[in-house]
Amino acid sequence: MTTRTSFVVVLALALSAAAVVAQPRASSPPPAGPAPGGKGEVGQLKTIVEVDVIIPSVGAGAEVQEWGRFFQTLGISAQLRQGNRDERPATTESVRGTLRTVRVVGRLDPRGTVLFDSRKFTTADREKVKEWLDELRVYGAQGTPDGKPLWGLDKTQFDEIFETLSRPTTTAFVGMTLKEALAAADWKIPYPLRIHTTATEAVADAAPLRVNPLGLAKGTALAALLADQRLGFRPERTPSGTIELVIQPLSMIPEPWPVGWPLDPDKPRHLVAPTYFQNGQVDFEQVPLKTVLEACSERTATPILIDYPRCLAKSIDPTMVMVSHPAKKLAYALVVNTVVHQARLSLSLKLDEGGMPFVHVYPFDPKPLPAK
Repeated sequence: MTTRTSFVVVLALALSAAAVVAQPRASSPPPAGPAPGGKGEVGQLKTIVEVDVIIPSVGAGAEVQEWGRFFQTLGISAQLRQGNRDERPATTESVRGTLRTVRVVGRLDPRGTVLFDSRKFTTADREKVKEWLDELRVYGAQGTPDGKPLWGLDKTQFDEIFETLSRPTTTAFVGMTLKEALAAADWKIPYPLRIHTTATEAVADAAPLRVNPLGLAKGTALAALLADQRLGFRPERTPSGTIELVIQPLSMIPEPWPVGWPLDPDKPRHLVAPTYFQNGQVDFEQVPLKTVLEACSERTATPILIDYPRCLAKSIDPTMVMVSHPAKKLAYALVVNTVVHQARLSLSLKLDEGGMPFVHVYPFDPKPLPAK
């Protein structure tokens, strides 16, 4: 028996001495033209944008006439009318068959500014108004998703996606290629996966995946599988109002769906992942980091995901770098922390979308200092 093999056996025997309890799921964590107005068509969905402007009951006659001429220059037949005191600016939409009607209601103030629910304009803002109405015609009442929180989804849409992606995976991804993994039954969900043209080459790579997020929630699992090929995904609300999960290179997604979510800072970590913090006897020398992490993961029922592309980019290969730990009985969490830092890496304890704890291992990336 070689020296390395003997140390692996010692490690396995030491780890097997600890009792294993199934890791509980914690509570879920809190949770990139056309003529304006009038009729537009997106796929099979035709859109009409209607504009109502509530005018003051007295005065503002000149401003009303000016706004009337303003909308005419944009080719819009806007209704400038008096309204009741309780009527508020709003942007709503209704869909009947293939016809979508977007209705925007604004209020003209005494200074000649029209206040809508999310913005305000003067007659000097012709291009801004045109751009906004174009956006409504294409994307409906929610407008373009670009640059908005939660990928441009409203709370209901985000909550529905989060709930779908919180269900655990049932596929063992070991040895699969990414293309095979994406064809698994786990992704038969209401939100189709769309592979962007910039990601087709990476998806077709025949290299076997190095991570196996079996049992983790679909969102975290999908993000981890894609990250193994330097890819990520994000929800995208299409112009027709449907939602897709778009796969692209991570370098092209400002805010990809994350590999896990932060813990509640007010909840002790040992209560979030009790088996990860249980004690065990360990004693090993010069064993590959990957071997140690796999053993600790198995004995604590806590998944440990390694970001291989980022590690290799720092010239750190978790399958080759050797780590050691003297004979001692201590929490497995401390063992993992020790060997990860020996390998010059970092780690985080996170939750998946269903509230299951796992450990994410990746290189240390110092944050740039703020400019003076």
